[in-house]
Amino acid sequence: MKGESTNALRRITTHDNGEPLVNLRTFCPWIVIDKDSLGKRRLRTEDSVYVRKTVARMLVHAYKKLPKGLTFKVRDAWRPINVQRQYYFKALARMKKAHPKRSASRLRQELNAWIFPPDVGIPPWHSTGGAIDLTLCRSDGRSLPLGGKTQPPPSRVAKYRALLKRVMEAAGFTNYAAEWWHFSYGDSGWALRTGRKTSLYGTANLS
Repeated sequence: MKGESTNALRRITTHDNGEPLVNLRTFCPWIVIDKDSLGKRRLRTEDSVYVRKTVARMLVHAYKKLPKGLTFKVRDAWRPINVQRQYYFKALARMKKAHPKRSASRLRQELNAWIFPPDVGIPPWHSTGGAIDLTLCRSDGRSLPLGGKTQPPPSRVAKYRALLKRVMEAAGFTNYAAEWWHFSYGDSGWALRTGRKTSLYGTANLS
């Protein structure tokens, strides 16, 4: 969690409000699903995307603030905790293979900046149903140029990133600063960024 320490997040108390997960495919039918990204990140082929109900409602508000002809393309949302574990430890194994001389603690520290560890006593953001990874696209599914992880972005890319951030924050989401595509509500990251002591969502299950 780059810029958001584990110790700071541990000070956030979790009181799950019991809000259910909803399927974005039915709740927000205008959303485009990035099936390639979803399959890669969630380690499975199912392309249904779930978030907490309030998150889905907030996404509707954000969508209404977009210029006509644009919509959201979702890369990832809720991840079952078992999927988060697989995702994390497979990535850690790849890092160990690529950097065999690095210490385990250093590898974990580097990986934690990009993937939330599932074993530190804090509900991973994506496993709460409060986090969503998304970008902008045209209504026909053609992605806008928002770039990758490189910084600083070209001016055209920066303009689209600023638009995404503006409409999402106006709807009540907070952005994880290390990832322009990651927004959340109700999880520990959201609580930390907004100065709250309590998060609304713990680890979520479809049942």
